[in-house]
Amino acid sequence: MEGPITQVLRDVQRGTPGAREELFRISYDELKRLANVQMRGQPRDHTLQPTALVHEACLKLLGGTEEVYRDRAVFFSVASKAMRSILVDWARMKGALKRGGPRAQVTWREDLAAWAPSAEEVLAVHDALERLEGIDPSLAKVVDLRFFAGLSAAEAARAMEVSERHLFSLWEHARAWLFRELHA
Repeated sequence: MEGPITQVLRDVQRGTPGAREELFRISYDELKRLANVQMRGQPRDHTLQPTALVHEACLKLLGGTEEVYRDRAVFFSVASKAMRSILVDWARMKGALKRGGPRAQVTWREDLAAWAPSAEEVLAVHDALERLEGIDPSLAKVVDLRFFAGLSAAEAARAMEVSERHLFSLWEHARAWLFRELHA
């Protein structure tokens, strides 16, 4: 049985009037949860609050391609990536990591809920993921889906259209690469 978000995603794909607005209405709580997770560890003077982060991400999603609305996993993955992009832009604007300054030491965590990144860590992880995407886009995508969007292995495998076994292999490779990259 399909959940309400999946049903509305199908309406969006069909071009049903008002479906995008309904999608954001019914997914708001989950988007807010993603924003709260991504805002953990941000400085107290951060000008964005989780609610504003959700709204900014929704604006980015509204301008997205139809692929954004393919399924639940892809939608939340893209939303998570949009939020991370907004936080990275904020960190860069604040000059959190100055040119030539020390690289942030990032403590790699399996569970995003346990990770409270500083602005420097957000930038370091973002930059590492961009490098990984240039090397192997599928490894970067699995990190986005599992770590940032918080999808289960089964959901991420469906989103990537691979078996769970292959997804675990990708996940292990991605984690090892990021660990080496962030601790170099």
